[in-house]
Amino acid sequence: MDIGGLWETTFSSGDDAFDAVASFSPKGNYLTGTFMTETGDFRFLAGTVQDNKLYLSSFDGSHAFLFEGKINPADSTIQGSFLSGKHYKTTWFAKKNDQAKLKDPNDLVTLKEGHKAINFSLPTPSGQMISLADKALAGKPKILQIMGTWCPNCRDEGAFLARFLTKNPNLPIEVIGLAFEKYDDVQKNNAAITRYKKALNIPYDIVYAGKPKREAIFNLIPALNNFVAYPTLIFLNGQNKIVKVHSGFNGPATPEYALFKQEFAEDVKNLIENAKK
Repeated sequence: MDIGGLWETTFSSGDDAFDAVASFSPKGNYLTGTFMTETGDFRFLAGTVQDNKLYLSSFDGSHAFLFEGKINPADSTIQGSFLSGKHYKTTWFAKKNDQAKLKDPNDLVTLKEGHKAINFSLPTPSGQMISLADKALAGKPKILQIMGTWCPNCRDEGAFLARFLTKNPNLPIEVIGLAFEKYDDVQKNNAAITRYKKALNIPYDIVYAGKPKREAIFNLIPALNNFVAYPTLIFLNGQNKIVKVHSGFNGPATPEYALFKQEFAEDVKNLIENAKK
């Protein structure tokens, strides 16, 4: 069976179930692809198709993934298993559907009615205070990136933002990374942020914002009703009011990436043009 294209997918292990869209690109027996979810994708996977079995895997230095599946041509389905390292295993079921889609990432997070402008003051790893109330930032539209140096999809999004800002150095817009880190020691968190910025050549400031817990995010940005995914982009107008929230990141391994890049460029343009609204 030619398994190329999109597959409507469900991962299920007891109460831990979530929807996904698989994208497969076979070339003979060689297979590449990924699984897109509402929080992000599983990045670049590669493997093989042998008879009615498929195998896809990746190792990025931190995460080891292995997907196996049995292909059923009679009803265009795949029944499979997924292992993440030694500690996590679940099953997945996919049905061929080239129109398969996930929920709109711009609609997953809602805002509190009548929410006010947000503000915070946090130090960079070098000790410089970043505050949305600074005169230097007054009237400027801003993009906040909720992220963590431990998060693979955040890394892909950070690399995208770095390239975008490098190609467009004179945009009247400010990008700030809000890193929610796992260490108890603030110095270790700041060291991780510094290494991360250097590795990805990130030109925007990243500040340590707290532990990766929902209450830490809500304390910092109380206008949010909910939170879905690392990473999340929050678009602010010149008065620091939220105008858009984009949850998750389906990156360069996915067919959604080209559309995201186009949408992001349009969002930045609209943000600049409507900074005072």
